[in-house]
Amino acid sequence: MLSQVKEIANNGGDMKKTSIIFIFILLITMAACSSTEQKREKYLQRGKQYYDNGKYNAAVIEFSNAVKIAPKYAEAHYRLGLAQMKFGRIQNLQAAYKELSEAVHLDPNIMDAHLQLGNLLLLSKEYEKAKENANLVLKKEPNNIEAHLLLGNSLAGLKKNNEAITEIKKAIELDPKRMQSHLNLAGLYLYQNDIASAERLYKEAISLDSKSIPAHLALANLYLRKKDVKSSEDEFKEAIKIDPKNLNLHITLGNFYMSQSRFNEAEAKYQEAERLEPKNPAPLIILGDFYLMQKKEDVAIKAYQKADEIKPEELTAKKRIASYYLSSRKIDEASAYIDNILKKNPNDPEGHLFKGKILIAKSKPREAISELQGVVKDEPQWAEARYFLSQAYILSGDLQMAKNELTEVLKIAPNSLDAIISLAEVHLRSHANDEAISEAKKVLALQPNNQKARQIIGDALIGKRDVGGALTQYKEFVRSSPDDPVGHFHLGAIYRAQKKNAESMSEFEKALSLSPKSAYILAQIMGMMMEKGDTDKAIERANKQLVASPKNPLIYNLIGKVYMAKGDKAKAEENFNKSIEIDKNTLASYMDLGSLYTRDKSYDKAIAKYEEAIKINPNYLPAYMIIGTLYDGQKKFDKSKE
Repeated sequence: MLSQVKEIANNGGDMKKTSIIFIFILLITMAACSSTEQKREKYLQRGKQYYDNGKYNAAVIEFSNAVKIAPKYAEAHYRLGLAQMKFGRIQNLQAAYKELSEAVHLDPNIMDAHLQLGNLLLLSKEYEKAKENANLVLKKEPNNIEAHLLLGNSLAGLKKNNEAITEIKKAIELDPKRMQSHLNLAGLYLYQNDIASAERLYKEAISLDSKSIPAHLALANLYLRKKDVKSSEDEFKEAIKIDPKNLNLHITLGNFYMSQSRFNEAEAKYQEAERLEPKNPAPLIILGDFYLMQKKEDVAIKAYQKADEIKPEELTAKKRIASYYLSSRKIDEASAYIDNILKKNPNDPEGHLFKGKILIAKSKPREAISELQGVVKDEPQWAEARYFLSQAYILSGDLQMAKNELTEVLKIAPNSLDAIISLAEVHLRSHANDEAISEAKKVLALQPNNQKARQIIGDALIGKRDVGGALTQYKEFVRSSPDDPVGHFHLGAIYRAQKKNAESMSEFEKALSLSPKSAYILAQIMGMMMEKGDTDKAIERANKQLVASPKNPLIYNLIGKVYMAKGDKAKAEENFNKSIEIDKNTLASYMDLGSLYTRDKSYDKAIAKYEEAIKINPNYLPAYMIIGTLYDGQKKFDKSKE
């Protein structure tokens, strides 16, 4: 009995201990929960303060902290989504969509989250889904103005304009003094080309709030559409009176002056914007763009450089300068800026696109392909990146891959003239003449005076042996662009093939007068003379051209070729060397000297010249092959293998 009492006593003691431990754990858990709730509220309230004060970066950090410690907290996701929307960049809008979606998943009763999701769906042109969000809110809150506006804009996106107008009018009925609703309805009337109704609504909006800058700007643009330039200018100026220190308004007025070709007034406005905020690079970048349009390249670059000095951590000015140098074929200068861009941000997609363009300009297709494939992988919908990847494939000779990329470009940007022309050229090079003509005709449908497209059609017709059709194309080319040497050159080539030598010579001479530096056109003229046995006349014609294009290395090369054909080795050598003296990168002259020395059995001298050609272009296969052949002829098989 005594042992049983002891056992019961002992068990009672264990139960007491267990209860104490359980209570202790419960208290810790409750304290932890309380601590988590306090922390999340602290983060949330701080985030709200930052948000209300326009400090959106700081707000994002605080709301993110709240989400981290309380992943099921719907309001934190909602607030984080709102903050992300304020940045307006694609990656932020994507992040906002994710957070707002999570918010409504956790708490379907946050109506504004549904509305903001609907607005994001509007931006991505998913009008049916946006409409669903609007209707969801209206079922619970029939008088929600924002929901009526969202529904109206969704219906407008679905081309149901009358229904859209009805919804926006409901929003106005609910709050007649809400100016934004009037602006929204005016925009719908503008879309229907109902200018009078739109103008009436813009004026109503201004009557509701005479200090509304968006209303004045909207009315200014409407007047511009009506070609009422004076009234438009007055409204732009009225907006500036409301907020005279707003540099964006000065820039907007400058843009208006630009549209009217009032360049001095535009420049003055851009300069005024710069004076308003001397530490802001944006006005200087706009000034740089303005000067480039005015062909004042040096002044433009100085403006960009000044902008870069103000905020060297920002990349916009650097990109403008790099782009200018690239388009001007100043490859070394462009490379320096591109390296700087990628040093500042190694993942900058535009920086890598620039690098790909540089590699194309340097005739390094493999490296360009690798660089641009990385850009396309990260930005598959970037048409420009895919276009330049196609150009790298063309440079490498891979026409099928080029065609694939150009097809993708045209899925993204169906009316890209550059892509359509490039695809036509790829078809032409692939001898798919009908396809080339089809693509070129698409260009002419969009741009009837596009001479590149007409040239492709002409060349494709030659490929189809339709000389008459090609002749018609190039006659039209010359008629519409009489000062373009391309048309005259192709007419000359057709007439030459038809043995119409007088007409051919006349067209070649006209082409050369329009492009006096073109050794290729001169070569056709000299070739026709040599066909008749007039080698001296060919030399005389080349010397005459040197007056119009002195120090042209390729003309000296042509003279050397004629002397070589005559058997005058000394004169040939003299002219080839003169060509190299003017431009040490004249590859043709090294190759011709090599050929000259080979004929003279001066094999070592010939090999030396071919090796110099390889130094200029390490990828130039013919030079390697000739050197190998020469070593084989000398029984130097080890060197031949090299």
